[in-house]
Amino acid sequence: MLNGKSSVSAAVGKAENGDLPASLLQTTSAFAVAEEERQRLRTLAAYGLTDTASEADFDNFASMAADLFRTPIGLINLVGLQHLTVKGRSGTAIESIPRDGAFCTYAILADEVLVVSDLSVDARFTDNPMVTGKAGFRFYAGAPLISPLDGRRIGTLCIADHVPRPSLDERELRLLTGLAALVMDRMELRRAENRLRYLAHNDALTGCANRAKLGELTEAAKAGAEPTAMILLDLDSFKHVNDTLGHAAGDALLVEVGQRLTAALAGRGTLGRLGGDEFAALLPGLGDAALAGDLARALQGSLDPPFLIAGREFRIGASAGVAVAASSGAGHLLASADLALYRAKAEGRRQCRVFDVAMREKYIARRALEEEVGRAARNGEFELYFQPQICLTRGALIGAEALLRWRHPERGLLLPAVFLDALEAGSMAGSVGDWVIAEGCRQAALWHAQGLHLRVGVNLFDEQIRAGKLEDTVQAALERWALPASALELELTETIALRHDDALLAPLHALHALGVGVALDDFGTGFASLSMLRRCPLSRLKIDRGFVSELGAGGVPGSGSDRSDVVIVEAVLALGRGLGLGVVAEGVETETQAAFLAARGCNEAQGFLYGRPTPASHLLAPAPGQRLRFQTGPAAASEAAPVRAASQLAPPISRYVRRQHRG
Repeated sequence: MLNGKSSVSAAVGKAENGDLPASLLQTTSAFAVAEEERQRLRTLAAYGLTDTASEADFDNFASMAADLFRTPIGLINLVGLQHLTVKGRSGTAIESIPRDGAFCTYAILADEVLVVSDLSVDARFTDNPMVTGKAGFRFYAGAPLISPLDGRRIGTLCIADHVPRPSLDERELRLLTGLAALVMDRMELRRAENRLRYLAHNDALTGCANRAKLGELTEAAKAGAEPTAMILLDLDSFKHVNDTLGHAAGDALLVEVGQRLTAALAGRGTLGRLGGDEFAALLPGLGDAALAGDLARALQGSLDPPFLIAGREFRIGASAGVAVAASSGAGHLLASADLALYRAKAEGRRQCRVFDVAMREKYIARRALEEEVGRAARNGEFELYFQPQICLTRGALIGAEALLRWRHPERGLLLPAVFLDALEAGSMAGSVGDWVIAEGCRQAALWHAQGLHLRVGVNLFDEQIRAGKLEDTVQAALERWALPASALELELTETIALRHDDALLAPLHALHALGVGVALDDFGTGFASLSMLRRCPLSRLKIDRGFVSELGAGGVPGSGSDRSDVVIVEAVLALGRGLGLGVVAEGVETETQAAFLAARGCNEAQGFLYGRPTPASHLLAPAPGQRLRFQTGPAAASEAAPVRAASQLAPPISRYVRRQHRG
């Protein structure tokens, strides 16, 4: 038995530090198993009762026990690392008892009530100061308080007397055990109440302050006299961890992120988690935007070392938005910091931006535009324009890309650059995208009815992929207009494809198998790797106009500053040939560019050389300042007679090109 004070303290201390000698680890006496004692202390800590004095509720239980057993003393003790905390008492003023040699130290080792009829003759307690000293304890009976969390014993309900007493009979043992269970029920209720209070102000996963707590602190700052700063942090690439290792690994990462940010904040403010992978730091008394920006970058820097999650290293950066306000403006801190964060994320990963008034003005304008775009979608104000796509080897019109336009009731015809971002940010992008598919198929059916078997390309919105209804939408449009699948081509950007996993891209695979074309638009300008070419079921690559527009600007392509563009274009063409994909060059504006592309095996082209985007009714008819050109090949052309009406045109094997008239 660990009976002396020094031996018990040493054992307990070693148990807490996890370095007990083998001889002690093998014994069944008190505190012998280090890990078991650590776990027991963790269970005790979960109740949050050891740092507070005795309370009326528990005093009542102690008094009830003393009355029922007609003893002068009743106690409820919680057995801590070095002391027993008296949580409830009757008949004594004792508040704390050293754990070494305490009666309850032994009581928590048993499943039943520990009864000692005469402490003075029990070898374990003969020399105990509670027996030999002023307290004069002679009789003790203690029932363990057994936590329902894990069955560990965290304390006792005990009765004591100054004179020896007979042992308790079976009925009395059951009664004291039942009272101990009632005490434990009350402690469980307190634990649940404490947990609810904790969750009301703290994030359950990371332990950081939650949104509600940050709101309270912000309101308190608003009522004060000092300025306040707020830093918002949004993790970059967090989704990759969830997708790769699952949500359990993602949660582990968030916990470690919270720990690093808390350490970097070093008590200068309150760190909170707003939800998902977004954290916030509230900094009362900080009114210097430059200093707040420096601190934000320090917080970002704390995330630079790699994280080891589930045996794998991950590097997780963060974008940061900073806002500073006088006390009167503290209520706008979160919104202002959020606008700064939005700007930081728009400018790339791991950026930090400080809020200024211009950001709010732009935001208000953006929100107004989003509302107006939503109204336009509901009122049917969008139209499709079509830009011709030409087969370079035959000089034949083979298709057209459908391009969205907005017929604004006051501002006239608007190009996508004005409204596309607002449309994608709102709730109508999916429905507008579905309308584009249906309208594109309708127009293709009209051309097919004229004997013009043109392919129509339509651009997809991110929302159409995310919603998971793309396959049904396309098949319904094809069936409604009795259109072959090959008459439709779906265009998506690398960025859209990169945002979605293989499951969400499955509808594209199904449609591609039916014969619907799938083109990767603006190839080479996004963040995707070449592995995207394996993930997506592609029919065609579209070379971005940025790589084409400068070809031949100084004469022969490749002889001047366009050398890098030449290399990129040739590489994409070689890639297309190797993968068996068609290649469309966008932005072709000159005969030199067309000749260069054709000579290197480019299949198709579109651009102002062949016609600007135009309503469907004008695609095959003359437009102001334009005339029809017939040619025997992409490198040589001759002027031709004016264009004939659409009804008189032969099928697209006729060799013709429309271009802007150059006077």
